[in-house]
Amino acid sequence: MVRTTHIPQNETIGYSNIPNQIMTASRKHIFRLNILIAGEYSRKEISVLNALFGQDVLSANRQEAEKGGVKFVTSGAMIEEHGVLFLVSITQTAGGESQQESISGFIEGQFLKHGETESPLKPEDDQSKDERPHVCLFFIKPHARKLGKKSMDFLKKTSARLPLVPIISCAETLTSFEVARKRREIHRQLQENNLACLSFENISWLESSRRPAIEPFWVLFPLAVPSGLLAQKECSEYGPRRRKYPWGVMNAEEVHDEDFLVLRRILASHYFAFLKKEADFIYRQSKHEKTAPAECKSERAIEERVEKKIFEYGEFCTMAKSISLEETIGTSLELK
Repeated sequence: MVRTTHIPQNETIGYSNIPNQIMTASRKHIFRLNILIAGEYSRKEISVLNALFGQDVLSANRQEAEKGGVKFVTSGAMIEEHGVLFLVSITQTAGGESQQESISGFIEGQFLKHGETESPLKPEDDQSKDERPHVCLFFIKPHARKLGKKSMDFLKKTSARLPLVPIISCAETLTSFEVARKRREIHRQLQENNLACLSFENISWLESSRRPAIEPFWVLFPLAVPSGLLAQKECSEYGPRRRKYPWGVMNAEEVHDEDFLVLRRILASHYFAFLKKEADFIYRQSKHEKTAPAECKSERAIEERVEKKIFEYGEFCTMAKSISLEETIGTSLELK
């Protein structure tokens, strides 16, 4: 189904919205996001990340991977928008999901490194020193019929450590019908395997009147995004329905361009704070499971941690003073 997005002329969908989600005391620090990309992808398919962030944040050294092993290539850039500093770091996994043990070891190593350097009193004080991955973008080939067994095993293991966002790459090569059919098939696979992707369903503290504003985000995964080359073309080539931002352009009539906008909002705009909160909770939960005694790992203990997660989300909402989610999928989202 094709969804339309209506964007006000004066709307800004960028990094300058992030401080509105965080307490004033936290605005003096650099906002940082570490992205781990995996799956079956090529340079062209992940070039959409350059369009998302408005500059070349990818390294061309992925092809230098050692034969028979995995080499992790990390690149990034410091971006400034309206006086707000945003540091994005992207780690490419040369081995893909077939080398899930090495990738899991890399994630665990970053967690341990972060645990040794973080402040015990104010662990979230300085984001510039946080090198642990915050989200995993799993790219899926546009013409792949479904996810294979290795991919599903990799996603299950990774989703226990990081918020997961599956992405159908180069969606411009598919028709709207093909995009909808592929999305249904992959979504069904994820549900059958009880695989948890990044979701806003557990934000139970939201008022019922505000929930319809974010309900579309519950069923969007996997996202279908175009390649970076298409996303960066000039508006004049597409007509009046194209809108140009500092990071690219968008057509409200195309499904893959709308998902491009959704991905932008998740990674570096309106839902940035929710993403970081989810990543931090998973990290704390993993750290607790390693240090807690065996009796604390019972089913009841897990339920208590889930309840604590919901409470922390509510507490975060209170700290942020107020959150206005008055958009239907295309109207502006303001976090004051």
